[in-house]
Amino acid sequence: MPGVLGASRRHLDTTPRSWYLGQCLERARHLLIETDMEVLAIGLASGFSSASSFSRAFSERYGHSPREARRQGSQ
Repeated sequence: MPGVLGASRRHLDTTPRSWYLGQCLERARHLLIETDMEVLAIGLASGFSSASSFSRAFSERYGHSPREARRQGSQ
């Protein structure tokens, strides 16, 4: 399927994997701000296999931890 992957990169300006990760992180960010779910539960509900993988991916994407995002969202 090289044609499909190439088309995805051209039209989405990203790889399918990167796009999917972004969707998972956006969902997690929404849950952090809008719910009182525990951070671990949010990570697992968003498709991550552990708290550390969730926290690492979130921090790389947004520049701060999930806990900090929750604090910022509650202000």
